[in-house]
Amino acid sequence: MRDLAQLALDTAVSRGAEYADVRLVRYRNQDISTEDRRVSALSDTEDVGLGVRVICHGAWGFAGTCDLSRDGVQACAADAVEIAKASAIVGQPKVRLVPEPPATTRFQSPCKIDPFQVPIEEKVALLLEINDRLLANPGIRKANGHMTLRKAHRLLLNSEGSDLESE
Repeated sequence: MRDLAQLALDTAVSRGAEYADVRLVRYRNQDISTEDRRVSALSDTEDVGLGVRVICHGAWGFAGTCDLSRDGVQACAADAVEIAKASAIVGQPKVRLVPEPPATTRFQSPCKIDPFQVPIEEKVALLLEINDRLLANPGIRKANGHMTLRKAHRLLLNSEGSDLESE
């Protein structure tokens, strides 16, 4: 991930950006639903994308992509610069950032067990067991269970030296 973010940053600067930042995000999602004694829905997805924001000729430009090939990342950064150049033609007051020292930090939410390392079969079995216990009660005729798991990995690099990462 980091090498692709750095590639986008380097491309934007080499194309003329006075400032650039790159955000690369990866979202992992799992949703499991049960109804009575069966699985009613199950999804396991991963979404990854990269956004490049630049200032060029005093104007903002932004582009994003989910094409994380080298060519896709470089094209995204080049597009952000071209959008900024086009925006600068309008003649609005030039964007000036307040000087800030670069920030570097890493943050990872603590967890004893990564839920994505637990097999889906175990998660389904847990939901079905809960439903069985509910349905064992004569007053309950319908049981539904749902489990949602989310994981987000974010990386931000900028041309001023900031390097921020969280999971």
